[in-house]
Amino acid sequence: MNEPAATAPEGTTPPQGEPQTSDSNGDAATIAAPTPTDTGVEPATDPAVDPAAEPVAGLEPAVAATAAAPAGAPSETLFGSALLRLLFIGASLGTGLFLQLSSERVALVTTNLIATEQRNRLLAFLGGGAVTCCLLALLYLLIFRKRQPLAKLHRFSQIVAPLQLAFLLPLFFDWQVFQSQELVFVVTATLFGLALERSFRTSLAAIPWEPLQRLRDRIGTRFPKASRRAPFIIVAIASLSFCAYFSYFTLLQHYRLMTYSWDMAIFDNMMWNLIRGHWFKATPDLGRHGSHIQYHATFGAYFFAPFYAIYQHPQTLLFLQATLCGLAAIPLYLLAKLNLKSAWAGVVLAYAYLVHAPLHSPIFYDFHFFTTAPFWIGWVLYFFESGKKKGLFVMWLMALLIREELSAGMSMAALLYLLSGKRARWALIGGILSATYFVVMKFGIMPLHRTAGSDKQTFAWMFYALVPRGESGFTGVVRTLVSNPVYTLSSLLDSDKLAYLLRIMGPVLLLPLRHRLTWMLFIPGTLFTMLSTGYKPLIETFFQYTSNYTPYLFFAAALAMASMRVDSVRDRFKVPAALAAVLVTATVFSYNYGAIFQHNTFRAGFQKVEFRASPAEVKHHRQLYELIAMIPPTASVAATEMEAAHVSNRADCFTMRFSYDNADYLLLNLDETSFGESRNQALAAMSTGRYTFVASRGRFGLWKRGEGDADKDAEGDRLLGISGSRPPRRHHKGKG
Repeated sequence: MNEPAATAPEGTTPPQGEPQTSDSNGDAATIAAPTPTDTGVEPATDPAVDPAAEPVAGLEPAVAATAAAPAGAPSETLFGSALLRLLFIGASLGTGLFLQLSSERVALVTTNLIATEQRNRLLAFLGGGAVTCCLLALLYLLIFRKRQPLAKLHRFSQIVAPLQLAFLLPLFFDWQVFQSQELVFVVTATLFGLALERSFRTSLAAIPWEPLQRLRDRIGTRFPKASRRAPFIIVAIASLSFCAYFSYFTLLQHYRLMTYSWDMAIFDNMMWNLIRGHWFKATPDLGRHGSHIQYHATFGAYFFAPFYAIYQHPQTLLFLQATLCGLAAIPLYLLAKLNLKSAWAGVVLAYAYLVHAPLHSPIFYDFHFFTTAPFWIGWVLYFFESGKKKGLFVMWLMALLIREELSAGMSMAALLYLLSGKRARWALIGGILSATYFVVMKFGIMPLHRTAGSDKQTFAWMFYALVPRGESGFTGVVRTLVSNPVYTLSSLLDSDKLAYLLRIMGPVLLLPLRHRLTWMLFIPGTLFTMLSTGYKPLIETFFQYTSNYTPYLFFAAALAMASMRVDSVRDRFKVPAALAAVLVTATVFSYNYGAIFQHNTFRAGFQKVEFRASPAEVKHHRQLYELIAMIPPTASVAATEMEAAHVSNRADCFTMRFSYDNADYLLLNLDETSFGESRNQALAAMSTGRYTFVASRGRFGLWKRGEGDADKDAEGDRLLGISGSRPPRRHHKGKG
């Protein structure tokens, strides 16, 4: 049948001599299958020679399966396998129904402590469901015995095979069940996804696809442009919806005073200074002197500068972060479409990316250039795959400058391409340059910006157990990795790290680890996070460090699916089954940990996130900004942790718990200054006799350097609880 290219079924080879066409969005209507070197795995057969062996990459097969039952299987075998499958399905549906109706789901899973009556009821539902399904099957065979119904019953049991796992759904979609059992959930959900993938293979192979194919062909013929562009339009709408949703709620997070000095105030202050020509000056963490480059090589901040200059507030950075993360779905969609030869496969992986919980939490945790990595890396990989040199060079350079870790990840991507033989020269050059950039930055340029000491601000303390005695910095960590791999391995054997890995990889069925090469993409991330021996946030998905994995996760899943061998009719459905299982499993993980489907358990950074501002928070915001209005824009300010990000858009803003640094103004949360280092710094500032009380609003207080009123100062002392504990004020003109 000579259908036009625009309506040819996805995942099929176009008729001989048919040209490729593109829509106005640049999406190829028909994309040739990748060569063996594209995926790094030799195909079982050559589709160009044997059309019957052509793999199917989309959600729908190119041809109908003809082997719903084993060829020549005895009727007893068909009967036994169908009845056994229906037995499990009935038991699963019965159990699922009980769990859905029961109010004791949490107690059952977490403590096994439910009333005997309830347990008996559960067993009755389980057994009743199993018996009911079997009786219905036998009744069907008896009623239609003259029409040879056994083959149809067997096929039906295959089609509904995924229902064998239905009993888990009421547990997965009750946010209370696994709230305190992270490891249990991630292991169960990952195994559920893997089992679902296998059952979808059975199901899809048994479905009669011919009517659906004819319907699709008719729709494609009648609406060629709409059917061709629909996948991209769906992804674009989902991406823009993501941008709007996360922008709004992260801005609300800032409004609720839930952004931190470290790191929201740091980057806001750095950007404010950067657009005024100050070389990465970031006073909340470094004081009046020092460059943020000693922390991270974030030269890509200059890409954000024009947008920040329009509105010089933290809200601009939060908006840019959410928007770039959302737009990263576009290159991912194009990559998946290119590798899997199916636009609808691209839709599924783009969806899995957008609902990925380890992407959500970093977006809500202040601002970090690193969190935007999926956008930059996604375009680098797409331009490489599509062979567009100019776009590749520009995006590769921009990705390098975002943060130094990205160069390490790109060097591994280059190695993957080099070993697979795809554009080997490009891969070799890009890999060498990326690795060189990382080494030069990490061990050359960044140390030159240190303010003091050989290990100052290198974050090597996060891996303290891997630093040999008498050594310091990342050089010591590297020496341990090379000289003592057994000890290094022992640091990985930890249940928290297993849970961390499964929270990242489980939603995509561990696919990146099931390909012979794609696991290499995660070597840098493993070194930067999984080797942690003293810093829990490195192995929690609530922080920006998961951006070591997210940029490559779904690309690697696409490569793994593209490499699946097709050795039989049923193998045609390996990729569609994997995509269907990813669709369900990614939703399950996202429901329990993400920010979209429910808001009861979502965490970001060190705190649980609320998706509404309470009346008290609205009041606190108003009170804080009444005090901020009293501070001149040119004045330096030392502020407590949650307040600093609201006064950081100035030349000098300091974090009170570290140093007040003789700031012109002190903006204090009186709760924070009642204990710990913030209190010590407040007492030290007041003991100088140079600060006078200005005003208080609710739980906030404002002091400034200079002369003041004795009665007002006494009021401020009472607020801090320091009456009579420090020298009298110096009431004179000037700052003293």
